[in-house]
Amino acid sequence: MGRPTKENSRSPQDVIAAAIACLDQEGEAALGVNRVARELGIKPPAICKHLDGNTGLRRAVALAIWRDYLAHCQQHTAGITEPHALLQAGAQATRNFARSHPARYRVMMQYQMQPTDPQEVEIIQNSLRWFQTSLQLYELNHDALIDVMRTVNAAIYGFITREQSDLMTLDRSSDASYEVMLNALVIAIKSTTVVQMIITINGLAEISPVRNQVIAAPHCCTCSPSPPAASGKKSRSNTCSKVYGQSKGKVSIDSPVSSAASSRALR
Repeated sequence: MGRPTKENSRSPQDVIAAAIACLDQEGEAALGVNRVARELGIKPPAICKHLDGNTGLRRAVALAIWRDYLAHCQQHTAGITEPHALLQAGAQATRNFARSHPARYRVMMQYQMQPTDPQEVEIIQNSLRWFQTSLQLYELNHDALIDVMRTVNAAIYGFITREQSDLMTLDRSSDASYEVMLNALVIAIKSTTVVQMIITINGLAEISPVRNQVIAAPHCCTCSPSPPAASGKKSRSNTCSKVYGQSKGKVSIDSPVSSAASSRALR
């Protein structure tokens, strides 16, 4: 965004544009009413007519950057339908945005969104909708969808923050490490989807309030129970490659779990 002309420099949009220009040139320290007023050639009170001081200025700038960032991601993921490819494209678009606009990215990610604010909740919902639609997470309930979004955001933001701080000093390509992380996120998202399907459709999984672990049901919705045992023969136990088993307080995926063990766990 370029510097607005003086003839039209007092609208909120022009103040935000000037603030972002200062941010790009001088970093986060330039995000202040006095500095932006000098950039526009006006008095600070003229800005305060539109925005609530430095706090209001920073909020307006953060929301503007968020909107630009979401439009940037949508532009770079348009036409892609495969979920894995969409995550890759969105993550690469985020990394490129952060590289091109490091100060903007920091301001955007450090701003605390309030779900009670109409403008901010719109951005939150747009982000959630993008995750749900692009990654085809229709099976997830609202809480699980938030969990996925937080996991992805934390991983990508953490990686980019360390990269921008020059903390990746080991002899390994950061591009290769980023790719590995994205592949791990895909596995995590698929795991979350499977868990939610089991809980929602089967209705037999429980969460221990003490140990916070998932205890699997005897079989999931896609599997049938073992046939009755013939007279004098032991019945074979159910197994399901999709069910989550209990092992020393950890949750494991793709591990066959016998119905007998599961029944004991549920008692």
